[in-house]
Amino acid sequence: MVRVETKPKTEFTQWVQENNGHGYYIDRFDRLFQDMYFKIYGMQAYVFYREYCIMHFFIENGQLFLNNDVQVNKDNKSVIQKKLIHEYYEYFELYKGCYKVLQINIISIEKYLLKVKDKINAGFKRYSELLQERDLSFENTGYLRIEVDNAFSVQELNSLLEAYNQLYSIISYMWDNGYDEIRYENIETIKESKNMILESIHIGSNGKIVTAGKDFICKLIQVLVSVALEGDRIEYEKKKAQIETEIASSQLFEQRRHEIFSLIKLLDYYTNQKNNQPNNATLSYIEREILIIVERIEQLQGTEHIDYLV
Repeated sequence: MVRVETKPKTEFTQWVQENNGHGYYIDRFDRLFQDMYFKIYGMQAYVFYREYCIMHFFIENGQLFLNNDVQVNKDNKSVIQKKLIHEYYEYFELYKGCYKVLQINIISIEKYLLKVKDKINAGFKRYSELLQERDLSFENTGYLRIEVDNAFSVQELNSLLEAYNQLYSIISYMWDNGYDEIRYENIETIKESKNMILESIHIGSNGKIVTAGKDFICKLIQVLVSVALEGDRIEYEKKKAQIETEIASSQLFEQRRHEIFSLIKLLDYYTNQKNNQPNNATLSYIEREILIIVERIEQLQGTEHIDYLV
């Protein structure tokens, strides 16, 4: 008599079977989850590798989905965890909604799992150093995704990245040091005073650039550039109202609120004057510099696009 030993079921296999999920998920994923662990809440399952949450599944009518809930690990407040959540969100384009796992796209899950495991195993030494240098934490880190659909020379691409970074530097400097102080500083030095972290860059048709920086500054840049390139008044008013609400509810000093509201007034100016040549003589020095940079971005990108803050 031949004795056949069966290997114990993984947490994933048990969870799928208990929730009547389709069997082909087990066939494809069981081996991949051998060195991972799960936190399971009914039909919801959070996938962990080492101390990091890397995925959030749920089952509905036997079908497996990736959840677009980005708060997948409330216990881990490290910026690296936030980065992994961000990459998960980006990889599966979860800003469009939950991701249905089908037999035709199941290979994408496998590739993602192998990729994220390699990243975690390699560590995040350089990334952590950059975050620390730029005073970025779990609470204040934001990610700006820049959609591009254009052809660039390498020099033009460098100019586009430099323009975004200069815009970030000026707004960040104003936020940290005050609106009026810039008038007495060397503007060229201020433009180089801060740096966003380049997360990834994929230029093709269509392409994208993803950068990390202070959350609120990234939001202001998103609105400024979106207004310049799209001119959608309704969407602009919606975005502006969201930012004004955030400022009003924050614990900032009255002076700093006033400074940022002054920048938001610049958005109104840009929107109203989009089809006319701005009269820079009526603007303050810093407002003129911001307009010049935004116009440079508009010229370099050449086509309408959307900046996604994720």
